[in-house]
Amino acid sequence: MAEQKDNKPNFWQRFKIGGDKPLWIVYVLFSVLSIFVVYSSTTSSLYEATTSEHHITRFIKQMAYLLAGLGAVWAIHRCNYQTYGRAAKAAYAMSLIFMVLVMFFGVNKFGAQRWLKIPIVGITFQPSDLLKVTTVVLLSLQLARRQKIIEKVNLLPTFRQLRYDPLKAREIIRTHSLPVFGIILLSCGFIVPENMSTALLMGATCVVMLIIGRVKWSDIGRFMVVTAVFGSVMLGGMSVMKSFTGGENRTGTWKKRITAFVAPDKVDDDYMYQPRQARIAIAMGELTGRGVGNSAQRHMLPKAESDYAFAFLVEEWGLLGAVLAVALYLWIFYRAIVIFNNCGTAFPCLLVLGLAFLITFQGLLHMMVSTGLMFQTGLVLPLISQGGSAELFTSMAIGMILGVSRQVEERTLSTPKSESMLESGTRKK
Repeated sequence: MAEQKDNKPNFWQRFKIGGDKPLWIVYVLFSVLSIFVVYSSTTSSLYEATTSEHHITRFIKQMAYLLAGLGAVWAIHRCNYQTYGRAAKAAYAMSLIFMVLVMFFGVNKFGAQRWLKIPIVGITFQPSDLLKVTTVVLLSLQLARRQKIIEKVNLLPTFRQLRYDPLKAREIIRTHSLPVFGIILLSCGFIVPENMSTALLMGATCVVMLIIGRVKWSDIGRFMVVTAVFGSVMLGGMSVMKSFTGGENRTGTWKKRITAFVAPDKVDDDYMYQPRQARIAIAMGELTGRGVGNSAQRHMLPKAESDYAFAFLVEEWGLLGAVLAVALYLWIFYRAIVIFNNCGTAFPCLLVLGLAFLITFQGLLHMMVSTGLMFQTGLVLPLISQGGSAELFTSMAIGMILGVSRQVEERTLSTPKSESMLESGTRKK
């Protein structure tokens, strides 16, 4: 009798890379671009008498961030998406706890209190980066659980129900409104005081997910009204608090940024310094760029490695580099659509498209700021700009997308009938 072979995977088989291969290639290309951009842009430290960090130190840090991101991608893509669903509520709650801690113990940098310092190790990170990812995961889960009824019931009570049937309205709010729309308002509400641009990015991503998740247009319309009221009350409260306490908040910064965008002649020249230097860098890039390491603007453009990484990239890589960056971001979203079409189940479908849109849209917003098509935001260029938490949590999002694609290949996706994205039905008004 032939000896039965041992089918247990060996050491190397356990480290098998699965999932969408084109997406893996895109991720690696982003890492290569990041290495070139960060190293070349931070050499300006050689000419800055006040800098406390040598450019080699910054480069080593970025390499560590990239390696940590790669490790996160691999580890998370080996987890089944069902695990994300089970951990969604706990992870979201932990993100909110971190956001509360930032309010009281956060580190203030560049006039904003967005960072939290980890004791002992002394590493800082932005909890809002984690909150963006966990919000998409939890919202995907909540929408998925309602796919069977989502076109038949109101997720938000109508004004008529609020007036004539308050019991029914309260039931809708408890069972549908708070689990779905409450997540969005809570996340954006925590983020907006110190980072309105990220809150707008988060809100736009969630609205797209509502549309993809087949939420009725009437519900989305009522939610936009609620959001407008919620935002007005919150901004009004911030303004009153500023007047009452005499302290500082970000409302003045937001007004100045919008004014600088619509009427640049009405703000100080110093405030327009960064946008102008960014446009000069882009203009100097021309078709093929000045070449890697040959930037003239690195000594003139503040935050060339982060807030204006795209402008710096265009200067050294030219129009061809800009096209490459845009193509890579759009390719992420395209591969997400391919994975979406092969899933058929709501939770992984919404998860993949939500995360892909979050990354792609942030990249495009950063480019719009660099080219003067949008007011300043402070959003970094995902997977390219220098950063620790931004790189890590974006890599986690990529890992989740790759994990779903791996399960599509292995045919290990759950297929509950109540979460089918292919059910027939017309979107109701």
